Amino acid sequence: MKNCLKTALMLICAIGAVACSSSKKEPEAATAQQVTETQEALETNDYQTIVDMIYSANYKGAIQLATEVMDRDGKSVDALTLRGIANAKMGMPYPAYADLLEAVKMDRNVDTLINLGNALRMNGLCDRSLDAYKQALALSPNNPEILINMTNAYICLDDTDNANTLIQMTLADFPGDAVSYTNVAIMKHILEQHDEARRAAEMAIAADPYYRPAYQALYRICISQKDSACRQEAERQHNMLRGQIFRTNTTKRTIK
Repeated sequence: MKNCLKTALMLICAIGAVACSSSKKEPEAATAQQVTETQEALETNDYQTIVDMIYSANYKGAIQLATEVMDRDGKSVDALTLRGIANAKMGMPYPAYADLLEAVKMDRNVDTLINLGNALRMNGLCDRSLDAYKQALALSPNNPEILINMTNAYICLDDTDNANTLIQMTLADFPGDAVSYTNVAIMKHILEQHDEARRAAEMAIAADPYYRPAYQALYRICISQKDSACRQEAERQHNMLRGQIFRTNTTKRTIK
């Protein structure tokens, strides 16, 4: 509370010396409205700054700013989610789980459950991630985004049958989706069907040239095919896109 009052006081004084020194009621009322508008703008800018930091791979800065925002304004689903994502990206699973679980408890919805599932999957807890996705799917049946993430979990678990079933469903809903085609490439690579895997990876890149995981899949496929030129180009593109915002899911605060 002291920090909030201190912030409000600083904002009032920053608006103008006359407003701070005046004893008239009308200017004080106008100043209070300005403070509210300024505070709302500050909060909006803070959240956008955190998002931008995550996309530019400044995870440490994102964690610090998200913490400052919560210290100032109290915990929120958005701030917990963004800090959890940044922690997950930094390879700090336990702080990530703590934030994302708290976000789920505050607002159990599709996005919070997907984020929790993705953080679990990123750290190899694929069976637990699948449980989070299934909870999300219960809230939004046949949701293609959830099905795509479930496919990733099944691939992580080497469950090719269930993964392949879900791939067909997501391709039907998103016939030109980079994530679905990348999943096909990974599946075909696991099955050592390298030519089909490469075609799928190339289709993923054609669907979204900024989708970095497609180049990673292509890189591994090219190694298996012993195609050094393909491997080098895929690696170059993958490295060039480090921190790049790609089209897929940029409108949602979910981990990719």
